[in-house]
Amino acid sequence: MIKTSTIALIMACTFFSCKSGKIADKSNKPLHEKVIVEPDFSKQGKNTRMQIQEVKLISDKTIEISFSYSGGCKEHSFSLYTSGALIKTLPPKIHLFLVNHQQEDACRELITAKIQFDISNALPSNTKKTILIFNDVFEYALEI
Repeated sequence: MIKTSTIALIMACTFFSCKSGKIADKSNKPLHEKVIVEPDFSKQGKNTRMQIQEVKLISDKTIEISFSYSGGCKEHSFSLYTSGALIKTLPPKIHLFLVNHQQEDACRELITAKIQFDISNALPSNTKKTILIFNDVFEYALEI
């Protein structure tokens, strides 16, 4: 009887420890951070597990990324990284990685968020069109 009650109590605590909605609201606040350019950037060991649904050009060189990720128990923060290396095609391509700095979150709520970045420091100066490749899977043609 005590064993069953203990298991039920542990399950109830685990279930109610995830505070749904609060984390998503914090992530939806627009950021206007610049892309972080690190010539030696590698996605190895970084949390890039999220689904990018849409990328929109908000202003001259500010993009808004709509995406979803799994979580709900802990606060998540995101940054956009690139090595700055261009793929020499017409138009040129550049890899960008949206990184979630929260590595572990026991909750599995699907959270949808929008975040904005100033990408002016990551774009080539001599072209009007660039293909942005996000997390190796989502391509967006940016025309300025």
